[in-house]
Amino acid sequence: PLDDEKEWWRIITALVKKDTHTEEKYLGFSASTGRALVEIRESFANLEIINALLEDNKKRTNWDRELSKTVFELLIPNDFKITFRNQQNILLILDKTTASFPWELLNYDKNLKLPIIVSAGMIRQLSSAHGRKKIKPVNQKSALIIGDPLLDEGAGIPQLPAAAEEARLVNTLLEKKHFKTTTKINEPFLEIFKKLYDEYKIIHIASHGVIEYGENKKTGILLSNNMVLTAAEINQISSTPELVFVNSCYMGAIDPDKEAHFQRKHQLAANIGIQFIENGVKAVVVAGWAVNDAAAKRFAEVFYEKMLDGEMFSEAVKAARGVCFNDFPNTNTWGAYQCYGDQFYQLTKKRKKRGDENPYILVREILIDLENFIDDTKSVHKKESKLSKRLHRISQRIDASELRNAKITELEIRAYSELEKYDIALEKYKDLFEEKNANFSVRALELWSSNKIKALSAFKGDPNHEQREKDIDEAITKMKRLLDWGKTSERYNILASVYKRQFIISKNNRTKTTLKNSADHYKEGYLISSEIYPLTSWMITEKIINDKKRLLQVDEILGSDAKKFILEKKKIYQENINDKNEFWDLIKPVNLMQTELMFYIDEQYHEERKSIVKEIKKSYQRAWKRGGGSARHKKSELIQIEFMRQALEFVEKQKTKRKRRNLNGIFEALDELILFFGKIS
Repeated sequence: PLDDEKEWWRIITALVKKDTHTEEKYLGFSASTGRALVEIRESFANLEIINALLEDNKKRTNWDRELSKTVFELLIPNDFKITFRNQQNILLILDKTTASFPWELLNYDKNLKLPIIVSAGMIRQLSSAHGRKKIKPVNQKSALIIGDPLLDEGAGIPQLPAAAEEARLVNTLLEKKHFKTTTKINEPFLEIFKKLYDEYKIIHIASHGVIEYGENKKTGILLSNNMVLTAAEINQISSTPELVFVNSCYMGAIDPDKEAHFQRKHQLAANIGIQFIENGVKAVVVAGWAVNDAAAKRFAEVFYEKMLDGEMFSEAVKAARGVCFNDFPNTNTWGAYQCYGDQFYQLTKKRKKRGDENPYILVREILIDLENFIDDTKSVHKKESKLSKRLHRISQRIDASELRNAKITELEIRAYSELEKYDIALEKYKDLFEEKNANFSVRALELWSSNKIKALSAFKGDPNHEQREKDIDEAITKMKRLLDWGKTSERYNILASVYKRQFIISKNNRTKTTLKNSADHYKEGYLISSEIYPLTSWMITEKIINDKKRLLQVDEILGSDAKKFILEKKKIYQENINDKNEFWDLIKPVNLMQTELMFYIDEQYHEERKSIVKEIKKSYQRAWKRGGGSARHKKSELIQIEFMRQALEFVEKQKTKRKRRNLNGIFEALDELILFFGKIS
């Protein structure tokens, strides 16, 4: 963080530990100092006393300054209390036990006018070994809003009109920012559950929360008199929202026999909030204390307004707490929300004012901008013209900063390559290879050949054929040198691709030998990795060459009939397609279908070709929409189909007229796909 508004955050860790000799539990604290030193302190505060104090305050919605000061004095080691008194921004690293403590309500002076968290930022993070290893992010602007689920009459549990009102407010705010919202307000639990497992970027819940409720002692969100949304059901949500807001602490006139189930909200917050965090959610806001209805609605309103305006998570939380305290100073609602996540997380990118171009100060800042840019190029929703202007501005700012190094230039080259501006990328390669401190990756050397041949393919002027052939030979030679250093699937694949493009653009080397060179290197790439890309590229090229000895060798290597092998692979990838979100993963079945098409070249297979072409178009359209395909992705597929047509036509023309096959049917199929890939958007 470099802007003046992004102040330094003091990191304080508070974890429950056990003495190895006495087995006595204690709180272990550590804190960053801004230097190389990390301060470590121990607190032997009686956790039973602290829990008893919290239990005594469980139903209050007003701020008990004396109680919060007492808990502060008991919890915090004396050396660390100055951090709170100095009102520094604090990032709290907590475990599942310390997460239940009301850190936001702590107070070091009962006469203090402003609470600590209103004057400074305070965000939590969870220390846990149970987070998901892989998360499934949600890219679309979608939200699930649950408000005041429908309860049975006469059960002693009231409906929560304020919860329904808050849910409607949140829905309005999100719709204004073009979120697609699914609202479940005053609806039965069955309707809520039917929508719970769809994919959402935001989940907002405003409802009753219960502790050890019913015969099965369940803890979670009450969806009906007998149905509780617990951590177990939340764990089953396969996709990962970015932002979750759980407001489950509304007050209401509850049957005295049920009242105990609606208390100890700090335990409920820990239970539900922690499960969402372990699911991989970037930011979680969960009420851990009883709240005032009007104050809770105001907190949610300010929080969402700030997040939707592009503010950082910490700033949105701080603003909501400040407004809530100013408008409702006699409540403790401003401190009731436990906010977990990355303090710098943004739901949407904040728009900069025109001409507001801050100079780069650190190398890391440049790298982040370039990494973000590369991610954005993979989105079908980003216009190429705007991306080009944006990258040009980034490059200008890099040059003005005098911070340029090999690592920056390498990433900049990747950015220009994603926009298919290969001529600019190659110019920057010259600077990269002449960099005094050559701390770029070997990957940069690998991609030089790829960029070189793509630049030659994209050249639209009058070609200097002699120079073009020299440039192609240079790309092949340099790639072969890298293979001398180490044989990897990626290097074989790049060299195979260079040969393929050499066939497309070269006048002198449009030969069967060029095709064989491409097929041979794709084969080596497949033998190392067993990946789909080299497999399908190898098989397609072999079917084009149509050499009986080579095709028999293919069957021997695969240990199976090639056609059967491809169909089995296609079935496997189609069955697992729902687990994929990346474009190149989603496209694998399409590549296998393209290969399948080559087994139906002969004219009599008209219906088979028609069916496969239809399947390719349908599968590619789904991959394009779901995986966020870009213009470069589309062009890659278009070039492959054009290569298949050109190569087939070339090979057949080398034969005598008597031996030539009737390829009109396969040409029609390929032409239909070329037209399709050219028009898809």
